[in-house]
Amino acid sequence: MILLRRGITKGVPRADRLGPDEWWLPALAERIPVSAGKLAGWVRRGWLHSRKTATRRRWVIWADKQELKRLQKLAAASCRGIVEYPAELTTPAEYHR
Repeated sequence: MILLRRGITKGVPRADRLGPDEWWLPALAERIPVSAGKLAGWVRRGWLHSRKTATRRRWVIWADKQELKRLQKLAAASCRGIVEYPAELTTPAEYHR
């Protein structure tokens, strides 16, 4: 995994490599910023396009620039006790591969 963090992908299984606009869950949580636990909760609710890597079963999340803006708005609206959010904040954008 050290190789992946440094951008070295030789010998790393293809399914474990990041594609365009893909993020490791902790890196995206830091970028938004929200806790990794909150972001994982959003993944479980289906509010993000995500996948798990084949070998280590780590979350990879897709978020382009537009999706990052939506997630930052969701983070700003998110606080303890809120049970409903506007659909425009919880509906992921179309996934572009």
